[in-house]
Amino acid sequence: NWLVMTAGQDAHIYSWFPYRNFSLDAKLLVSGPDIAHGLMLFEAPPLPMGATIQQAILRVRLLTPANLDGVVLEVYPLLRAWTPSQTTWYQAQNGAMWQTPGAAGPNDRGDLIAVADAVDADGFIRIDVTPLVQGWVNDPFNNYGLLLALRSEQSASIGLASMNYSLPDWRPRLEITLPANSRKSDGFRRANVFAANNGR
Repeated sequence: NWLVMTAGQDAHIYSWFPYRNFSLDAKLLVSGPDIAHGLMLFEAPPLPMGATIQQAILRVRLLTPANLDGVVLEVYPLLRAWTPSQTTWYQAQNGAMWQTPGAAGPNDRGDLIAVADAVDADGFIRIDVTPLVQGWVNDPFNNYGLLLALRSEQSASIGLASMNYSLPDWRPRLEITLPANSRKSDGFRRANVFAANNGR
């Protein structure tokens, strides 16, 4: 008993081009240390508020390079509203700057929640983000998405398929495992919460 969440938006923010928006790119650039970050939004799962999920896996497709040797992909919860079509290294959305450039301030992102240092044989990176998604189910008004950062001792970059990638099956998605007795809730209400959180 599980569901897949593919609806959403993403963008990367890039310190080398701090005023540019990258929400239409087919590739999410994640570079470290603190050079470029990937930002993702997913609608809250269509479950009753407070329902328990067994597991939530973020699945992303690695485009370049072929592995994660020498780097660690990190996942952080975002704590404030941002608009994919407007966000840059400096701003969350028009008229609202990040507390610290790169969404690095304590009011921008929360504590590290998950990491990945390996790629599966099929070319996908799978990261357990169960606590984050459970929080979205418990309170969908706190769903501001997530931030991907790259931990590395030297300058390094990876490219991930974005939600604009030409092959739909390579786009980011959440794979959520549900208890056998779980039920779906009103998707219209959930969609409205998602829109309200993100300025749409």
